[in-house]
Amino acid sequence: MIIASLGLKEFIPNLCHYWNVVFEVTLSIGASLFAGVVLAWLINLPQNLEDFTQIVTTSLSSFKYLSTLTREQLISLRNKVTYELHTKKLPYMPQGLLKLDKKVCDLLENPYYRNYREIIQCHKKGDYKDIAFIDKDKQEPTSANITGQFYWKEVTQEYTIKNPYDKQRQIKANIGISNHIYLPKDCDIKNIYEIESYQLSIDDKPFIDITPFLKVVYNNHSCDSSNLDPDTITYNTGLFLSTIDEKTITSDYLKTAIASKTIEYSPLDVRDKSKVDLLVLFSDKVVVKFRYKQVIPEADNHFTKRLKYSTKSYRLDYFCEDDEIQLFGQLFGTLIDQSQIAINKSKDGKHISVEAFEWLLPKSGAFVAMGGK
Repeated sequence: MIIASLGLKEFIPNLCHYWNVVFEVTLSIGASLFAGVVLAWLINLPQNLEDFTQIVTTSLSSFKYLSTLTREQLISLRNKVTYELHTKKLPYMPQGLLKLDKKVCDLLENPYYRNYREIIQCHKKGDYKDIAFIDKDKQEPTSANITGQFYWKEVTQEYTIKNPYDKQRQIKANIGISNHIYLPKDCDIKNIYEIESYQLSIDDKPFIDITPFLKVVYNNHSCDSSNLDPDTITYNTGLFLSTIDEKTITSDYLKTAIASKTIEYSPLDVRDKSKVDLLVLFSDKVVVKFRYKQVIPEADNHFTKRLKYSTKSYRLDYFCEDDEIQLFGQLFGTLIDQSQIAINKSKDGKHISVEAFEWLLPKSGAFVAMGGK
């Protein structure tokens, strides 16, 4: 109305007195209406600001907005939101616990075990003198400097590792071992630890036995056990697995890799364990079936299993043929709910199974002890 009045007066300057009055009145009415609208908006300014803030907040928290942010921006936003969420009403909250949030979120980007099944059979005792001790220079059997008995332990591991990303984005997983054993002086490690088979299926392809392409790497912190009480024998050797050429296993790796007639055992005083990891590259999933045998001293009457990755379903079955032994076991780990696990033992105490029905975090696992009846 104001603009129309000014426009007509500008372009039609020679109007009669009557129309001049009409235009003046119209201009006054338009100015009053405009002033009234502005005044009403100013009076309602707090409410308008609140509505505007609500609109902006809704827009910022919408999925559409979040999808435009980079990964670095999302991580920064997550950290700030976590801090604000938990510290606003908790001034004395332990700040160190906030780091757990970040660690748990990082786990979402790592491979995970969809299922993990382990079977361990502890056979009757044998005498260490029955093991072929080897003279390293002559490569001939020699007398042993250790007395005592041992258990033969057969281990079977079957598990499936999943890629949390889309199939178009490949990921690496460590399918090796990190065991610690007791290696008697002058004893050939081949008689202490033996791989029976290692079968692998990558992304639903047929299983392939990769045993001929593996080598066992071990670092022996040698000690003279002849002066040790048999009940105080401790682990002195670390065991790891890698491919012969220390390359990552892929779907095409076995087409070019050179197989070995026998498994190579390579002594190595290694501190950087990443050099002896057994890595596999895959798009969807990897299925592993691994069997090995190991000698353990009679004094080593317990077994501890720690999982590398988050695990959706885990079960351990432990058997012992010794009539004088009964087994005890438990699961351990962060946030384990006792109502979501099962521990079952046979009547004779020679078989125990421990099973988890909910997620286990990395470094969680199971513990089994062999006690007397």
